[in-house]
Amino acid sequence: MEGGRGGVMNYELIAILFDGLVLVIVLSSLPLGTAFIVGVISSILQTATQIQEQTISLIAKWVAIVMVFLIFGAWMGEQLVDFFVLSFSSRDRSW
Repeated sequence: MEGGRGGVMNYELIAILFDGLVLVIVLSSLPLGTAFIVGVISSILQTATQIQEQTISLIAKWVAIVMVFLIFGAWMGEQLVDFFVLSFSSRDRSW
């Protein structure tokens, strides 16, 4: 499936797409994992205390996600900038 411009371009494009997919998984795992852990803990506490208020779990998740973005936001932004700089500057721009 090599195009008229050569097969190297296809491999570079696949490498960029793969790197982007890995970056999305890594960056989204921090807030999603945090929300999951906080949700499980708050559900266990609500079950133990027999408090069935939905907003307690929601507020706890939002606070935890905001804390994750405050702590890791600079690193996450740096990873995104590094990915875009590498994908647009050091690759062959013929595609």
